[in-house]
Amino acid sequence: MSTEQRAPVTPAGLGRYAAGRNMESIGINGAEAPLILKWDQPLFSRYLKDNSPALIVLAYGTNEAASSYWDEETYRQAFASIIDTLHQYVPESSILVVGPADRSTTLHRAWHPFAGTDRIIQAQRAVCRTHGCAYWDQQERMGGLGAMQQWVYAGWAQPDHTHFTGEATGRWQTH
Repeated sequence: MSTEQRAPVTPAGLGRYAAGRNMESIGINGAEAPLILKWDQPLFSRYLKDNSPALIVLAYGTNEAASSYWDEETYRQAFASIIDTLHQYVPESSILVVGPADRSTTLHRAWHPFAGTDRIIQAQRAVCRTHGCAYWDQQERMGGLGAMQQWVYAGWAQPDHTHFTGEATGRWQTH
């Protein structure tokens, strides 16, 4: 790896390469989707064009759902800008949006379904309908609102009722 100037280099993602297919993951803990719009756009555009992905998978929404900043309309506009940017950079790429998972929150020392995710799901669905993207409803696939409780009991989600365990990997393949 080389750079044009002496500066620290931080890898942006993890690549897995096999005959006929490549997969790269650019994940940042705690990130919200609109962070993509704050990246160095000429660099990001060149990265996408150079790699010419057949499929771009966006999996955001959990952090946005917990934020009081995003209402459904504001988030819809920001998410549409992301999709428009991706279509502009690599118009031949398909886009799949993986919606946020179900989660629970504590209220009076008991776990309850977190309903705030609904506004993010609705915004993402609306953008996908109007911007030529596929949408996969992760919350629904888990079992719907409140399903996180059962996932924690089964050992598929962590005690924070937000993040999955390694055991969940097999569950997604068979559920």
